[in-house]
Formats: sequence, structure tokens, C-alpha cells
Amino acid sequence: MDGVGGMETAISPLFDAHIAGCAVVVDNCSGGIGFVTDSPMRDLVGIQDVGLAAWCNGLNPNSPYANGPGCVGFDASVGGQLVPSGDIIVADIDGVVVVPHARIDRVIAKLDSVRAAETAMEAKVKSEFSEHSRIIQMLTDGRAVMED
Repeated sequence: MDGVGGMETAISPLFDAHIAGCAVVVDNCSGGIGFVTDSPMRDLVGIQDVGLAAWCNGLNPNSPYANGPGCVGFDASVGGQLVPSGDIIVADIDGVVVVPHARIDRVIAKLDSVRAAETAMEAKVKSEFSEHSRIIQMLTDGRAVMED
């Protein structure tokens, strides 16, 4: 949902919420699993109660429009990113990614190699930090001095 990125309300410069609990319940009942908006939302407890995933840029108590404007099944713009209807949204606590529907097979084919590369990098970072080898070397060769 394109909420124009404003923080003054829970949507747009019109001082209303972009999405709130009732709309989320409808989304959940119609098979929705979550939503992404670049504006604030409201009714966080109600949204969490129905179990939908939600990404927004803040919370605001002001109500959204009850009777529009809005549409479903069309392209959307979120955070300046065009999201054509049918594209796949992948989101977790670290962020949101849009995968074009036409590229989904290519993305899925690369997931194992990306996961392996990330796992290897994490292991390398953890081992270097646990050994502090670079810090120890800098202390040993005089490039760093330990002070209390």
C-alpha cells in the first residue's frame, strides 16, 4: 500500500490511518497473510490477534477511510517501488523484498547458493571475532595499544 511515506497520520497527508484492525480482519478472512505499507497503521493489538504479518513505518491512532478510496488486484507503489499485481512479497524482521513474478523460478533456483554463502560468511565472522585474531595481531605488532 502506498501511503506516501508520511508519518503525521496513519496514512497520507489526509490525516487518516492507512490500515486498521477491521480491514486486516477482512484481509485475513479472504486469504491474506499480511501486508506492507510505507505509512503508519493503527490497531496493532487487533492486527496481531488475527495473526497477520504487518510491515509499516509507524503507528497512529487516526482512522482510515471506511469507504475508499482503494482497490485490490492492481499494481501498487510502496516506498517508491512499483509492485505489479502477482509479484511475490518476501518479508521478515529485517526488511521487505519484492520478487517479480516472472523471476520467481530464477530466484528460487539461487536460494540454496545464497543461503550457503551467507552461512559461510556468518561462520567466518563469528570465528574471527571469537578469536580476535586481528586485534591480537595489532596489539602484538604495535599498531594498537590497550588502555584502561
